[in-house]
Amino acid sequence: MIKVSIIIPIYNSEPYLEICLNSVVKQTITDIEILLVNDGSTDNSLEICKRFKERDDRIKLYSISNSGSAAARNVGLQNASGEYIGFVDADDWIELDMFQQLYEKAREIGADIVGCSLVRNYNGKEVRQKQHGRSGLYQRKDIVNEIFPGLVCSEILKPTAPVNMVTKIFKRNLIKDYGITFNEKLLGGQDIAFVRTCIFHAKCFYLMDEAYLYHYRLNPNSRTHRYMANAWEVYKLDNKYLTNQLAECADYDFSDQLRLHGLHGALTSINYEFKRGNPNGPLSRYRMIRGICNDLDGDRVFQLVNKRKLDLKRKIAVFCVEQKWALLLLLFGYFNSLLEYLRICVLGCK
Repeated sequence: MIKVSIIIPIYNSEPYLEICLNSVVKQTITDIEILLVNDGSTDNSLEICKRFKERDDRIKLYSISNSGSAAARNVGLQNASGEYIGFVDADDWIELDMFQQLYEKAREIGADIVGCSLVRNYNGKEVRQKQHGRSGLYQRKDIVNEIFPGLVCSEILKPTAPVNMVTKIFKRNLIKDYGITFNEKLLGGQDIAFVRTCIFHAKCFYLMDEAYLYHYRLNPNSRTHRYMANAWEVYKLDNKYLTNQLAECADYDFSDQLRLHGLHGALTSINYEFKRGNPNGPLSRYRMIRGICNDLDGDRVFQLVNKRKLDLKRKIAVFCVEQKWALLLLLFGYFNSLLEYLRICVLGCK
């Protein structure tokens, strides 16, 4: 029996793909299958995949027209046969015993999900990043009492639940029984939505937060570092999806978290207006920011925020959004962008 199916969506990952695949095929747990899904790459990624497939019969290779990572991962899910399923991004790499550690812990306690922590890598520097939550076992009541309160968004305007996808393995029966897939209609955040859904249905979860087994490569050219014209629409669609998904939860009331998630999305969308690649001038940016402020529904969300725990920048941003001071948010955004530029140019930091 295949113990772990490892799904890797691939799109133009040539510079890093061999490092990634070498770390996967050399896993100390050998009863695995590796599902490579080429998402319409235009570089040499497909040729690299074919070369690895010729050397390792555990590799299955699929090619689709460019449809996005959600569609590629769904192809992997449809063809996976392992007891557990894990995901690796094609520009990252993993410790050689990652899936053995996760699988052995999952089998030991019969967990639906087991997660670890990760290492962020950028320009040769490594930063260890623990997952949110305490290390150890969560039975269903613990999931509801300890993870659900921060599953969508917390009073400090960010999730405080362990929602990182690539640091986990998921029991295939959990995914199959509840028909969990990656939502291809969402414009972003499909991986987090997938994890939230799995945790929402899980009966047993284990977190190994002292095990730094996944290496995440920070890519300055990734979407999170570039302007995204439809950022606010992405967050509104994500919030609508979550609202529909969690509306009938008998264990927990997520309504306040969904309001906070909307405010979090508003702040993030405003921040996107000042990322590199934005072709719009100050007037267009002002109109977008004003529209975001006007879209927020009512004052209750601002009462839910714990402003004392926010850093100074976020306190200012929340206050300006609450007052609908779009012009001040515009000036504040340009000021922060200037500070970031000086930090990079003068200090040589990134």
